[in-house]
Amino acid sequence: MSHLIVTGASGYLGQEILKATAGFSEFKSILALSRRPDRQQAGPVVGGVPIRWLQYALPEKLPAEIGPEQASGAALIHCGYDLNPTGSRDSYDANVVGAKALFESAWDRGVRAFVFVSSVSGKPNAQSLYGRSKWEIEQWLRSEFTPRVAKSGGSVATVRPSLILCPFERLGESVSAPRGMYPRMVSQVRNFPVIPLPGGGRQPMSTVRIEDAASAALAAAARKLTGTFNTVWDAPEFTLGDLERAIAKRLALRRLFLPLPSGLMLGGLAVANPIARILGLRLPLNRENILGLRALEVEHSQGAWKTLGLRPLAPDLLS
Repeated sequence: MSHLIVTGASGYLGQEILKATAGFSEFKSILALSRRPDRQQAGPVVGGVPIRWLQYALPEKLPAEIGPEQASGAALIHCGYDLNPTGSRDSYDANVVGAKALFESAWDRGVRAFVFVSSVSGKPNAQSLYGRSKWEIEQWLRSEFTPRVAKSGGSVATVRPSLILCPFERLGESVSAPRGMYPRMVSQVRNFPVIPLPGGGRQPMSTVRIEDAASAALAAAARKLTGTFNTVWDAPEFTLGDLERAIAKRLALRRLFLPLPSGLMLGGLAVANPIARILGLRLPLNRENILGLRALEVEHSQGAWKTLGLRPLAPDLLS
């Protein structure tokens, strides 16, 4: 294996995957796919591994620039996700249909190790479009794609991280358009005096450090693993409310935390969103965020880290 292809390479987790590639000698070069390759966060070389940036957006197939010579025997980590669809149909077409098109075209060109970055929120009864889309892609991979790939000696792994925490100092003083749920939470506490807690904020948190989430995806690709891996730290000791309050403490800010029914928050968003669009404002949380936060549950790794050959670090509230 020489080439590594990463979708969503300029995103929250994608950037960390590029950085962590230096610790995996199996990969000699990276093909980084992004909607805006001109805004790439990493340079042409990371840890001695050369990077080539290519434009890519769901629901497109693998870029034509990646021919059989580059794709043959390569690994693909798909962590891209279109967060901007205007409705459920658009979300399905962009993310579910798009993922299928990406995997099929990569397979046709010779990619043989596949990793899909899903989420522990991916469930058959997920309330959010995000959770339902992730679940549907997982099911297609498991029932249709993996059996075909396995017959030819290929591998298909799904990694399912929980809430991904990153080192607090990386978030900077201002996060105007944060990517990732945790950066959005930090941005909300930083910029608003009143912090609503959907569902009362009593939901248990399952978290993972961003370094470990990235290493899990890379390990699954490098080891050519097949299966589903919950990349979760197994000792959740705090709630959503605990995390929000710890963020405020770290920022040395006094905030009013207001437990609210999730339904009330969703109703408020229905009124606030049109006003925010008229004023050109971006609200810190959207409908998808609230639906995801109110459905939080305790998750377990179920031995995933041992299979991946990794020893994750305990996530701090503000790692």
